[in-house]
Amino acid sequence: MWTFIVRNGSPFNLQVPGNPNLTYRGGLDILKAVLTDEGADELAAVAEDNGCTVEKTVEEAEIAEEERKALLGVQRQDHVWPSANCPECAWFDLQTANNCGADDWPSESQESLHDHSEKARNDLAACPLSKTVQIRLT
Repeated sequence: MWTFIVRNGSPFNLQVPGNPNLTYRGGLDILKAVLTDEGADELAAVAEDNGCTVEKTVEEAEIAEEERKALLGVQRQDHVWPSANCPECAWFDLQTANNCGADDWPSESQESLHDHSEKARNDLAACPLSKTVQIRLT
């Protein structure tokens, strides 16, 4: 995901495959698009050809890349998910030690997910590792 801060110059409209129309109306505008590095350069060039100044950033893509690496276990060659079902589970959490909210989350978080998500309840009931959470009964 690229973010373009476009200033000055002439208005323009672009249809980039896989994205909504990108319309610059003049003045100051922020455009967002999912693009390759080359596509981002091309969009910036179109804006500049219309007399605009452009700042482009890709922070969202960098965050997504880090999350993707964590999910794939990059640089954790010795790591194996406890079950093949884990990445699809509502309780799966890359940010915790055991990658499992049923193990690692505070009870308030467990109760909230359990109470508000049928998928979470079903995933917990179907857990091949027999994970449980201590939910207070009221």
